[in-house]
Amino acid sequence: MAILNGEGPKDIIPVVDTVLTQLRSLSSELHPAGLNLFGLSTALEQLAHQNEQEGTIQVKLSSSAPERLDPQVGIVLFRIAQEALSNARKHSSARQVWIRLDQGNNALTLEVQDNGKGFDVEPVLRRAVQTDHLGLAMLHELALSIRGNLRIISRPGHGTTITVSVHHSGSGAQSIMEQLTYRKEENRSLT
Repeated sequence: MAILNGEGPKDIIPVVDTVLTQLRSLSSELHPAGLNLFGLSTALEQLAHQNEQEGTIQVKLSSSAPERLDPQVGIVLFRIAQEALSNARKHSSARQVWIRLDQGNNALTLEVQDNGKGFDVEPVLRRAVQTDHLGLAMLHELALSIRGNLRIISRPGHGTTITVSVHHSGSGAQSIMEQLTYRKEENRSLT
């Protein structure tokens, strides 16, 4: 067994516990369990609550979207909302963020709007690509991965709105909870 810095195995246990805790946290941030279990709206509620607990930003969520979404669409929309909230918290000095998830006209639309200081979109995107700060550019790539359209509207002093729309036919994979409920009801009808 390798010994780090002259420490014995008992001294390593707290380090391993810390690493495992951080790994679980990172895994949850990348793909929260609630997304598969309960759907995108619930995962966004959890994200909003987590962001409110971490700082001074107030997050309001409204959703009229179905819980049954293609899993890839759900994770991409979640990641876009997550990055938009992170940007609002880190860069915009926003006090409030509104997240709206709406279904209409065969399109699913996610909108994240903040009341922060805003910015000039084109120069910031250009500079981000040149300096490998790819957060905003990554949002475009994520939207493209689900054949979505992403729009960033911002100007100094007027906050930022990030909108992604993706074609959605209303059919898609069931969440795990919906599958379990269906199976339970199906089993009852067989008895």
